[in-house]
Amino acid sequence: MPLEVRLARGISNDRLVARLTMTFSVVALLLACLGLYGTISYGVTRRITELGVRMALGAARADVLWLVIREASILVLAGALVGLPLAYAASRSVGSLLYAVPPLDLASYALAATALFTVAGLAAFVPAHRASRIDPMVALRKH
Repeated sequence: MPLEVRLARGISNDRLVARLTMTFSVVALLLACLGLYGTISYGVTRRITELGVRMALGAARADVLWLVIREASILVLAGALVGLPLAYAASRSVGSLLYAVPPLDLASYALAATALFTVAGLAAFVPAHRASRIDPMVALRKH
């Protein structure tokens, strides 16, 4: 039996576990992004009356957008400050299962954090943009 066949048989289970882990990690990241989008979008939608009051009192549309995006960014930054050390601690505990990947894989952490910040920015921008386009009197009547 050739050496390549023996090696392929020997690491086939490891490859399967690696593929499953990668698949579940991508699904988990997508679910986290979906949940983040839903939560932030819902929070902004509930504040349409407040945003209407701000615009009725003279706030510019850009100021309203910046307010919402800044608050969403602060929430995501706080989550990242808590989540990244916990993710590192978790990766250290399963470090023996990783093959040729250090527990502190900066590319993976950066990709996940960038995806979450991008989703948070979109989740804040889309409803805030929609709310800033609404007539302040209509927003005030909704409540």
